[in-house]
Amino acid sequence: MADIATGMLDVFTGDAVKELLDLRPWMQGKTFQLLTKPSEVEDYIDKLIEKGICGLDLETTGLNTRLRPDGSRYIEIVGVCLAISPNEGAYVPVLHEDKEYNVPLKFMVQQLRRLTSNCVCVFHNFKYDGEILRNHGIIIDDEDTYEDTYLLAAIQDASRKEKGLKYLSEHILKRPMIELSELGVTGAKKNIVAFSMVPPQTAVYYGASDAMNTLALFQVFKNSVDKQDPDGKQGPWYIYKIEKRCLFVTMEMERNTVLIDK
Repeated sequence: MADIATGMLDVFTGDAVKELLDLRPWMQGKTFQLLTKPSEVEDYIDKLIEKGICGLDLETTGLNTRLRPDGSRYIEIVGVCLAISPNEGAYVPVLHEDKEYNVPLKFMVQQLRRLTSNCVCVFHNFKYDGEILRNHGIIIDDEDTYEDTYLLAAIQDASRKEKGLKYLSEHILKRPMIELSELGVTGAKKNIVAFSMVPPQTAVYYGASDAMNTLALFQVFKNSVDKQDPDGKQGPWYIYKIEKRCLFVTMEMERNTVLIDK
């Protein structure tokens, strides 16, 4: 049985983390699961596939999604964030310093391939996560099999300048998120290279929140765009579908380091 962190904070978190959670009342009553056994991951993926739609986010060691000339990866997956609903999420550690909790990467990639092939996955900035998945042999090339709340944020309100997950979570969902820098991780200001140093028992709150809030944002944006474009033919939904297709082209250009003559 997976560790269900909500309601068991004394067991899983230190005083400093409890204080961070106390500052975010929205987290109370939500379910945060830390999945550390292959069987737990398989069961959770089964539930997501049955649901048909889920939140998916990847925690990694950096931001460079390209491959080296020899085909090796610049960055690796540290953990996988999943959500079956805006109020229930899970985190799977893969490359944390505390190896006791890690699920084997090869197994996790197999499960991600199974998930993305059988469930609509909602990302926030698919261009990033999609490239990470591709680097592990998981290719998503059908715009109908994924959703992107980063794109939807722009489609739903063309004047919106700030589209980061943390900003949108706080200002639209009223769900302020934990900053990595608050966890005392050195080097967390500019990237997520140090996330592997966060204990998995703490990382579950940070990671699962990413997936939960991504799914929550999708629901909000979908309801809003449905009202703007109920037929889904010529309005925002039509533009959104084109934008999702264009992402595949942009991603391929970036993979091939296309240069543009100014």
